[in-house]
Amino acid sequence: MTNTGLNLILRGESQLRYYTDVAHIFGVLGYRAQTLNWLITDTNYSRLECENFPPELSDDSWTPVWISGMRLLQILQECEIQFNWGVLSGFQPDIVLDLTRLAVYPYADCNRLLWTTAAAIQHPQAVVEIVCWDSALTLFLSKDPDLSRNFQAAFPEAMDLDYYKQTKGWLEPATIDL
Repeated sequence: MTNTGLNLILRGESQLRYYTDVAHIFGVLGYRAQTLNWLITDTNYSRLECENFPPELSDDSWTPVWISGMRLLQILQECEIQFNWGVLSGFQPDIVLDLTRLAVYPYADCNRLLWTTAAAIQHPQAVVEIVCWDSALTLFLSKDPDLSRNFQAAFPEAMDLDYYKQTKGWLEPATIDL
């Protein structure tokens, strides 16, 4: 199935060594990922290899992190981190969020909206969202066709998210058979 939408799902056999290898995805997105600011929320990750874990990334899954793409890339190059759960929302560099007054908190675990036919990026100001789902799959949601094309070109096995949900009958997490 060739992708026709901007929202993709990547699961099963993949070039990723594990779900979700954000460092690999950042490499696919190229320079654009570095130019964005990232809101990281609802995280659970495994430190696969990291001598000095960066203080910017919290061990508290409910503490949101606001980080530049350049700094996030540096962390991903220095530390091998598997994002088991989490949402990474990318914002244009001119957007500034006040984490103490975060009106929208993107989340993955138990988020039924991701499995409706109208799944969309959770934060209205974000241009891209990477959803790390239970070490089993990655959702890639984008408002930018170029980012979606880059992702699809790097991962030809990625499928249009709506098409996938329709063919699998995935309308909410309770029906998911991983």
